[in-house]
Amino acid sequence: MQIIGFRLCELRENYENSMLWRVMADIVVAVHAAYVAIVVIGFAAIPIGSAAQWRWVRNFYFRAPHLAMILLGACPRNSHLTLDEEGQE
Repeated sequence: MQIIGFRLCELRENYENSMLWRVMADIVVAVHAAYVAIVVIGFAAIPIGSAAQWRWVRNFYFRAPHLAMILLGACPRNSHLTLDEEGQE
């Protein structure tokens, strides 16, 4: 059976690959959302916890990774995708 130059088995393979890409895209979105949530919640927890005298918000092992995550998200970088979008490639 042929449909516009494709065999039926090729259509099934493309559908399975499409599902894999969709699942992988969902995982990427979930990881990015978790990353943003950690930064935002941590940013709010520091002044609140300081006022409430929570000891864990002053802990180096909380503050250092939180600061690193903020800097990693805020630093400008020239990845392959941004260069391609800006037409510099």
